[in-house]
This record gives sequence, structure tokens and C-alpha cells, in this order.
Amino acid sequence: MKREIATVFAPGSVGNVGPGFDVLGMAIDGFGDTVTVELTAGAEVPVTVSGRDAELIPTDPRKNAAAIAANAMLRRYGRSRSAIVTIEKGLPVSGGMGGSAASSVAGAYAAALASGDPITPQEVMTAALEGEMFVSGRHLDNIAPITLGGLVLSRSIDPIDVIPLKVPEHWSVALVTPAIADDPAFCRSQTGGARCGRVRMFDQWVGTDNLRHR
Repeated sequence: MKREIATVFAPGSVGNVGPGFDVLGMAIDGFGDTVTVELTAGAEVPVTVSGRDAELIPTDPRKNAAAIAANAMLRRYGRSRSAIVTIEKGLPVSGGMGGSAASSVAGAYAAALASGDPITPQEVMTAALEGEMFVSGRHLDNIAPITLGGLVLSRSIDPIDVIPLKVPEHWSVALVTPAIADDPAFCRSQTGGARCGRVRMFDQWVGTDNLRHR
């Protein structure tokens, strides 16, 4: 019997580009997450995760973005099978590069390919939203550019309405990210609370400044 299996690479991304809070995002060339989905008639099994920050990724398929998105895609086609999910992480956790969105998009698309069903970008984004929603909220600013590539404006979620935007071919982007992640336990501590508070204040100031100058 032929194995129903597919592997998909999804690139990293940057959401909230400039003043485009939750509506403007862009894909990043060169690195991302790779997700393999194999269909099974048996019960769900823990997700296998390797690569960057693998120890921080939930292996419970009910709490893993890629597995949630993959199973959401299968349900859209009325499939009774479950997804066996394997993830090779190339994106950091809480690194601001759309790691959960990349895993969600890759999981959804890999599930569709494994099942052999026809697929549209809108269906991929719809299923990916379920995985992303569990981790960081229901928005498309990372999911849309990961799915379509380039710079994308997200005008609506219900229904999905996204517009790829043309940019000059010679443009390039440099990413600089601090080695800071909002660990809940650390942020609740006396020292961590002060540090996390300063990070949030800085993020708010940067966002306001972006709006003022554009």
C-alpha cells in the first residue's frame, strides 16, 4: 500500500511591517520550518520535533500548531484519518520571525498534499489559522506572506482577502533580533517583570514612531 506522506518547507516572515499592524507582512528567503505529514488510520501520536529550539515545541498534537493545522485541513476534506507530524525547526521560538505561522502553513499544505486533494491558497490559510490561533492569535500578517510569498496586505480574515504587493526587485532586508523571549515564569519574577516591561514599552515606542514617520 502506498504511503500517504508529504513534506513542505515554509519560510520565515515578518509581520506588523512598518505601520501595518496585523495586516502587512513579508516572507523571508533562506530559512524556515520543514514539516512532514503522514496520514494514518490509527490514533494520534506525539509530534516529532528536531532542530532549533526543538525542546520548546509542544509534542502533544492538540497543542502543536503544525499538527492542529494539518488535522484542520484533513477535516475540511472530510477525512477521518489523523496526521503523523514531524517538524524540522529552522526558526527560533519567540524570535519574531513567524515560527508558529510557518509550521502552521507547512502542516496544512503537507496534509493536503499527502491526501492528494486539490488545494487553494485560501484553504491553506484557513487551516493554518487554526494552528496559529492556538499559539499567538487569529491574524494573517505572517500566514499570508508565507503562503503567497513576498509582501502581502491582509484586508480581511472572514472572508479571507489578501493582496500581494509589488516591491522593487533590488530591495533587501536585514533582520536584527534581540536574544529575548517572554518566558512567563521569568516575567512574573521581580527581575524579569522589570525587564519584560521595558521590552514591551520599547516595542510600543517603536510602533508609534513607525506610524509617525510613514
